[in-house]
Order: sequence, then C-alpha cells, then structure tokens
Amino acid sequence: MSSRPIISLRIQKHIKDALARTGYDTVQDVLSASPTSLARELNITVPGLNITVPEVDDLIQQIQNPHTQNSHVPLTQSAAVIMKSARTFSTHWEPLDELLEGGLVQGHILELSGPPGSPKENIAIDIVSSFLDAGEEVLFVDCQNMTSLETIRRRLSGLSVSFLALHYIRISTAAEVMVFLHSLDLILDSKPKAALLVLNSFSFPFSTVPSPHLKSRMLEQIKQILIKVTAVRNLTVLVTCQMANKMLKDDGSAGSFDEGGKGMMVPQLGSSYLPSGRSHRVILSFDGPTSGAMFLLPSSPQMAKTERVRHVPYVLQ
Repeated sequence: MSSRPIISLRIQKHIKDALARTGYDTVQDVLSASPTSLARELNITVPGLNITVPEVDDLIQQIQNPHTQNSHVPLTQSAAVIMKSARTFSTHWEPLDELLEGGLVQGHILELSGPPGSPKENIAIDIVSSFLDAGEEVLFVDCQNMTSLETIRRRLSGLSVSFLALHYIRISTAAEVMVFLHSLDLILDSKPKAALLVLNSFSFPFSTVPSPHLKSRMLEQIKQILIKVTAVRNLTVLVTCQMANKMLKDDGSAGSFDEGGKGMMVPQLGSSYLPSGRSHRVILSFDGPTSGAMFLLPSSPQMAKTERVRHVPYVLQ
C-alpha cells in the first residue's frame, strides 16, 4: 500500500489537497514523516488549516486503514501519473533524469552531494540552462567561491540563453546564508519570474558553526523556509553539498569503532533541513577518471530500511 497515491484515499478533501500542495503524493511519503513535522509542514503550506499533532496521528491511522482506499483509482496509478500536468525540467544528464523519473519537477528540491572533483557543479549549471532556456529566471547563490559567474557563462557558451535572467550572488558565512534565506520572500517578490534557486556548496558555511545545537536550529529554520517557498511559491531548489566522513553503525545511527561503527562518506548536512515530501537526495561517486555512479537515497531516514537505494552509472560530459 505504501506506493498508493494519496488521491486514491477516502479522506477529507481539504486534507488531501493540503497533502498534495505540501508535496506528499503517496502513502509512503506520509508515513516517512513524523506526525509533528507533518503537522508543521501542512500548517505552513496552508495558512488557516491549523491541524494538530493528534489530528495528524488520526490521519495516519486512517491512511493505514484499508477501508480508506478508493477502489475507483487503480492501485498501479503512480504519483508521476497523477502529477502529469506538473512541469518537469531536464537535468541534461540522462542517468539523473532516469533516477528522477523524467527530470526535476517544479517546486521540488534536489540535493547533489559528492567528493571534490565530482560533476555536481556541472550538473547544477546544466539544470540552470534548462530553466533559462524555458524563459525562467534563476537565483544562483555560491557559498564557497567554487563556481564563478564566468564559469557558468563558459559552460553555457553556445547556448541561446539570456544571462540577464541569471542572478548571481556570493555569500560565505552561515550568518549571511540565514539573512539571505530569511529575506527570500522579499527577493522573490522583486523577481516574480524566478523559478529556480541554486544553493551551491551549501554545506561549506555551516562547517564553522561552533555549536551543534545552533547548527541544528539553523537547519530547522532552513527547512521551514524551504517548505514555504516550494509549496506556496512553487520555487524549485537545487543544493550542492560536500561529503563528510562519519562513523555509522549498521542501522545508520552514529557510532564508534568500539560499537561496531564504520567510517562512511555521507552528505555533510544530513537530511534534517529538507522537507520530506518533495526532496530528492543524490550522491555522486567515482568509478574512474571519467565515470562513476549516481545513487538516489531513500526519501527519509525512516524509509532507509525498506526503500531500495537506486543507482545508475554516468560518464562525464
């Protein structure tokens, strides 16, 4: 039942509509979120809804009840079919489009993580070209001075895109990131055609945040902002991140060598800043000088034990 579309359930229409607006398309999407975070996301996306955590608990029980299934909607109907009218942008990397089942859906978030030298910045620029080619405006925020405006222009040279629609911003500290994101509504008001926000090397400014508690609070604030701009404004967000070496036990929790932990490369920021319903996390690895693999991570930590990690090979282009 986990892949059953929300539209097929016999639940209140305004709740069904709120789930769809927040990016929850299948039962699996809903079950991957905690009741607290789901209530918060729904209330941010739909002002005036005021759904409580106990009400979300009841909603989850309804969703898990077979009697809420609508027999008039086929079991095989996927979220992709339901959202066929949603606008999708190609990444210009065929393997990545395959992982994303056609491309990057407008209003969704894509996080690309990989070691230094992986093509995450090139992929980001190629996605920028898709939006520019469609006549949309792009906000490109570079957080580590890794991708200059000239680098973007050089990769896109020869394409008939308007660079006047590309707004390049450079910031380098976590404080500057938070100021920018808290001002994002005003920025988008002044640029109503902006359809893509790129946060390049987004993990870098947070590497110097002195307190884990402070960093956690920042990431939670970022999550609430991303929920709002993607669901309410239909803004697409692309994030590139570095990898970090962390000690993890077999169940994915933090551990030490004494506890049987193993050193693993994982996305530096984790997943706590990403909304559950509309985020995709892809890790890039190397198999050789010009080739590697792309791994689509489970949609949430809760689904890691049941959701298969899909991967496809890629060749540098």
